[in-house]
Amino acid sequence: MRAGEKQSHPVANIFPMMTAEEFAGLVEDIKANGLKEPIWLHPDGRIIDGRNRYKACIEAGVEPSFRTWNGEGSLVRFVVSLNLHRRHLNSSQRAIVGAKMLPILEEEAKERQLSGRGEDGSGGRGNKKTLSKSLDKVSRDGLASQQAAKIAGTNRQYVSDAAKIVETKPELADKVLAGQMTIPQAKAEIKREEKRKQLEAKAAEAPAASDSWKIVHGDCIEELRKIEDLSARLIFADPPYNIGIDYGDGEQADRLDDDEYLDWCRQWIRACVSKLTPDGSFWLMICDEYADHFGIMLRQAGLYRRSWIKWYETFGVNCQNKFNRCSRHIFYCVKDPKRFVFNPDPVSRQSDRQAKYGDARANPAGKLWDDVWEIPRLTDTCEERMPGFPTQIPLAITRAIVGCASEPGDLVIDPFNGSGSTGVAAIELGRKYVGIEKNEQFAKASTDRLKVVSLVQPVRS
Repeated sequence: MRAGEKQSHPVANIFPMMTAEEFAGLVEDIKANGLKEPIWLHPDGRIIDGRNRYKACIEAGVEPSFRTWNGEGSLVRFVVSLNLHRRHLNSSQRAIVGAKMLPILEEEAKERQLSGRGEDGSGGRGNKKTLSKSLDKVSRDGLASQQAAKIAGTNRQYVSDAAKIVETKPELADKVLAGQMTIPQAKAEIKREEKRKQLEAKAAEAPAASDSWKIVHGDCIEELRKIEDLSARLIFADPPYNIGIDYGDGEQADRLDDDEYLDWCRQWIRACVSKLTPDGSFWLMICDEYADHFGIMLRQAGLYRRSWIKWYETFGVNCQNKFNRCSRHIFYCVKDPKRFVFNPDPVSRQSDRQAKYGDARANPAGKLWDDVWEIPRLTDTCEERMPGFPTQIPLAITRAIVGCASEPGDLVIDPFNGSGSTGVAAIELGRKYVGIEKNEQFAKASTDRLKVVSLVQPVRS
């Protein structure tokens, strides 16, 4: 701050400063047209409204004009009323404004209590008991939040949520106020961060390494070459879909030309097949765009398809001019169509004869799943969801695949480890596991996840 420049009152900080681009436009406007709206001052001389205009006047070399608040009523209400009519704020932004009011509202309540003035500045000690509640920290979810919500034009719960964001993650509050995210998005980000820290803390208690599993950071083709041939009973692959998902290298890295993408897929498919035992199986998940290509490539790699499964995600992407996307393809292939591992129990369910009709002729072991698997996909709010991963497969899928297509002690490989869901299922079911992950951050986070799982190693049958 230059010598002689006016300082800002804390109440002015309720609203954000302009972006550099917006400020540059304001400077040019003031240069051309002068200051249209005066800068409001507190009786003590500090700016309560107009920080941007004041700085722009200095930048433009224009003498600023001022008006002084008369000190009547609530300063917060006055400043907010000046800003709300000239700013188009959404409900999340209003909630942050309300949250930033809270300490000032509490200070005003304290002053009113000491002076015996009512909320409107008039006398009225009769409200002292009510006003004193705003001094209690608990009141941030009570009277003060209610007052702040009313002034900001939003609801109390939103202000309470915003207050927690302001207190714990002020940088996220700034993003909300700037319109870059919403209150629910900020809350979800805080929850993900908390979950990430909890996972890291638990992983720190686990052994540094394991003889039964490992996650390797590197390129899948290069790392597959280092694994002994004919060693894996099961390989499950959920590769990048080439549809613009950011796996750490930007969206464009997942938008290769078709020929380049498919040629790369042929390479890692061949590398995977060479690692399978003679009675091993290869499972691959892919999207609609390339399912027909993969069906052919798997045959060309010498594999035999046993099932073409559709994973029905129960809800998916809403489309406007075509049928909604709510499923993915899972190819189940083997090296030898007459020799393979297939355990029915992990992929069996009660038949209608058992569940609906109580028919004594029903097989007590149930019946195998159909080739459409109805398993909800993981949303950001799911307890199972790992923070920081753009995509994650439900354990209900990987447990079924690992359980039915391998035996305890077998080696399971996932060349696109991601969040480590295949590894979790392998550890739980007593299999060995090697996961390969190109993204170093993903490799670290999924390693932490598997460390935590390996502390308990619940055995599932």
